[in-house]
Amino acid sequence: MEIREWWAADPEERFWIEITDRVDLGANLLAPTTDHSGKATWSYTLVSHVRPGDVVLHWWKQGDTPKAVVAFSTVVAPAEDSDIEWVAHGTHARGERMRTRPAWLVRLDNFTELARPVSLDDFRAAESKVRAVRQDLLERHGDPLYFPFAVSEKRPLRTTQGYLAKFPKDLMELFPDLSDGLGGVEPPRNPAGSGGGTQSRSGGAGYQTDSEAKKEIERCAVERAIEYLEREGWSVEDVGTTRSFDLLAHKDDRELHVEVKGSSGVASTVELTAGEVTEADTHDDSLLVVVDRIELKRKSSSQVKGSGGRARAWWNTTIDHDRLQPTRFRYLLPEGSTEF
Repeated sequence: MEIREWWAADPEERFWIEITDRVDLGANLLAPTTDHSGKATWSYTLVSHVRPGDVVLHWWKQGDTPKAVVAFSTVVAPAEDSDIEWVAHGTHARGERMRTRPAWLVRLDNFTELARPVSLDDFRAAESKVRAVRQDLLERHGDPLYFPFAVSEKRPLRTTQGYLAKFPKDLMELFPDLSDGLGGVEPPRNPAGSGGGTQSRSGGAGYQTDSEAKKEIERCAVERAIEYLEREGWSVEDVGTTRSFDLLAHKDDRELHVEVKGSSGVASTVELTAGEVTEADTHDDSLLVVVDRIELKRKSSSQVKGSGGRARAWWNTTIDHDRLQPTRFRYLLPEGSTEF
């Protein structure tokens, strides 16, 4: 789908807004390449036009929490091909089954919560000014603008129906809680590095950077594994911080080494470190527990609660190295570099 990049000539036009109810705010931008009918849509395609150094505002709309911009993140790498376990929202997609689809993924860093969220009521209070910004942009650049708000004479101002929208810099200037909250954030000097600041959560190169969501998924998975083993008569110790596996269990004269993996999606694969593979190869009495489909509910922008999930166990599974797929490589730097 062709996108009119009306902002391309202005380096200050580097703001976007993610409109979402996802619990892992700041983890990434992730959207299918087409909608439920197989057609390209601008709010998904825009993900592929985000550039390193851009700033993504996170508009959060879950449960009884007031709809608002609650945080922002910085883009650290161009969009890359990925996939997503996805089903569309809305009445037009009811009954559609979740399935894996091609997707665009953009890595984010420097997730920072605003000291004061900017709510829908705040934007509605300034609706006349928001309309003026939109009209000025239309006169200068034409349509479409991929504007973040829908305006009409019959309904109050509301967010556009979509996932990602362009957030014009002129809108930023209308709301001091946004512009001051960003603190003049600059594009990262080293996009591959981590962000800084006392309020930030840096995810490095990982896809799951929301630390609360990640910890809650891990906690739920480990808890389910312990409950299962104790029902089977094992005494269990959590050794995840000191050993290359998660749980150490004993029953009679047996010593069981347990690796636990958790996911909020449908897990058909798991990531194993080199140490975890070595452990599985060298210890005979082992167990792999995978708990996926964990349901996460965010009570606030920084509080997440997990529950449920599907738990599966693989006893004494020898790692089939033919089933290992590399996700990254460690490159040993050669001699002969040029210093500068």
